[in-house]
Amino acid sequence: MLKIENLSAGYDGIDVIRNVSMQVSKGQIVALLGSNGSGKTTILRSLMGVVSKSKGVIEYEGKSLNNVATHDLVKMGIAMVPEGRHLFPKMTVLENLMLGGYTISDRVKKQEILNNIFNIFPQLKERGNQLAGTLSGGEQQMVAIGRALMSSPKLLILDEPSLGIMPKLVNEIFEFIKDINRQGISILIVEQNAEKTLTFSDYAYVIANGETAISGTGQELLKDLQIQKIYLGL
Repeated sequence: MLKIENLSAGYDGIDVIRNVSMQVSKGQIVALLGSNGSGKTTILRSLMGVVSKSKGVIEYEGKSLNNVATHDLVKMGIAMVPEGRHLFPKMTVLENLMLGGYTISDRVKKQEILNNIFNIFPQLKERGNQLAGTLSGGEQQMVAIGRALMSSPKLLILDEPSLGIMPKLVNEIFEFIKDINRQGISILIVEQNAEKTLTFSDYAYVIANGETAISGTGQELLKDLQIQKIYLGL
């Protein structure tokens, strides 16, 4: 579904990531793991057209994304939940959600998508008229994910979904992610909580110093004590 080959990209002419290759198959959950500053978010920003690539190829469903604008990626079925959520705090939960569905012109379909989001996140229906800025961190993350789902994506990209969330709610967020995947949506996730993420990921890539250090199934990486110690800090 998604294929990245020999990607190098960075800022102000300096490459932060070098020769990164990876792929996401349809229906998979694929994790990008690594320490802070390893280049994970730069990979996502390159994919979304926010960071300029110095070389490499990114393909989605067989089509090159090298010259595709970010807003057109949404129309193609790719949605991203950024690190830090970036909600509009003085707008209501419902208003934030509806902004995510701007590419959907069919009102009936838009309502169906919204109803599905409320099935996944029942709390959001209860707080539809509440200002997003007054929600807890976990609830704000639900709104951010719901907003991305409003575009009816085939590939959902999540950047640090557990960041800033109380530990007791982290497992709940991860369960929501698995529920979304069960609906047939492929997921690419960047996450600091490596151990929990590997338990439900089909495949994972560990990024170190801007390069792919190791890759394998989630279970393979969980079982390898040397990989846990050197690359995952477990």
